Parts: sequence; structure tokens; C-alpha cells
Amino acid sequence: MRRLPDVFVDVSLGGVAVPRIFREAGYHVVTLHEQFGQRPVPDLEWMSWADERDMVVLCKDQRIRRNSAEKYALARSRLRVVCLTTGRLRSAEQQQLFLEHMPALERLWDMPERPWFYGISPSGLRRLGIEPSKESDKPLG
Repeated sequence: MRRLPDVFVDVSLGGVAVPRIFREAGYHVVTLHEQFGQRPVPDLEWMSWADERDMVVLCKDQRIRRNSAEKYALARSRLRVVCLTTGRLRSAEQQQLFLEHMPALERLWDMPERPWFYGISPSGLRRLGIEPSKESDKPLG
């Protein structure tokens, strides 16, 4: 029997509808608030935590791909990230979108090439770039 990856759901997707569909499909799901409480959690912190545990990440915030420090960390991780690219969907619409694309998502989990970052929208799944494009993309310090 195939082992399902653990799933981390960022606060941007909420803590109920999207986690529920993955839990009902047999996944072990951890939401940001379940793990870190109600405090604000920097993306780099939860990214590192999820990477250490080899989790699939579900989020809605594409800024990870644009923030230099986060993009740098993502590019050097082993994370598998699926990001909802349509920000105006209601909870039920988000849930339906993940349900519709569950078979395609499940084919992605075992891709040996990591990290990867896919966008999910009503038009489907699409791989999005994450590599820092120039020396200035590296974080300072």
C-alpha cells in the first residue's frame, strides 16, 4: 500500500474546509495554527518545519515565490508546494478545486525532482518557477 505524505496547510487556506478533504482522503494533516498556535509565524519558520518533516505544503500565498529570502530557502529545500493561485475563491470553491484535482496532485507526490512548486486554479495545475534568478536574490546575512 502506498504511503500518503503528511500535509501542512498554511493559514492562508484556513483551518477547516481544505484540511477536511485531505483528512477524509486518509492524509495526516497539520494546519499552521495546530502546530504553532495563534501567533504570527514567519513563512521561513513554517517552511523549515515542514521541510524537516518531508511534508507536502498547501498554501494560497504566492509571495513565497517573490520574496528573495523565501524563494532562496524554497529553492534549497525538498518541499513540495501546491499554491492556490486564485485568491478570490470561497472556502467551498477552494475545497471543490482540490477535490477535482486530487488524482493529479497524488501523481505529483512521488516526483523525485524536488523542490517543486505548482499552482492550482480552476484551469488546472501548472508548475511554477522557484529558482533564484540572480545573485541579488540571495538573502543577506
